Amino acid sequence: KDLWVSGAARPMSVKPNLTEGVVEKFQTPAGLSVTTPKAITKAALVTLAAQVPSAIAVTELLTAAHSRLNPLSARPPAPEDYEALAGDLLHGYAARIVEFHAGPSPFAIEPGTQPRASPLARYQAERGSRVTTMLHESITIPEAIRELLPLLDGSRTLEDVAAAAKAR
Repeated sequence: KDLWVSGAARPMSVKPNLTEGVVEKFQTPAGLSVTTPKAITKAALVTLAAQVPSAIAVTELLTAAHSRLNPLSARPPAPEDYEALAGDLLHGYAARIVEFHAGPSPFAIEPGTQPRASPLARYQAERGSRVTTMLHESITIPEAIRELLPLLDGSRTLEDVAAAAKAR
């Protein structure tokens, strides 16, 4: 119950049917896919997709998925919902649909008032166009981002960063 999970699989339906028994297909950006008729699993995958790439605690994911299915219910998820979701997440991990983590993601999705990129990414951006993300992936960044990254050291506000970027 102390595990965290993330996943980028998106429903193939524009408006997925979360009803129990109705099969929905989810696909990752890499093309891996999974189908499921289980309401709790579909709701969990929709929840994960909405906050990609952040990880969420499995217990929080269960609560969020249960709330998505039962928005007016004051009852907590049933133990069998946890068991079903945990089993499906384990299968999803084996199929590379979801990833497990020991804790929360080490990054924010939305910038704070004083945004900060990792020291490694700032260092790498000063030396070239390949940087390592907080997900340990090496990516190539465009020149404009390369010039911006060193400014994101946590000492400047968004307005300061915008002004410095404009001055370059």
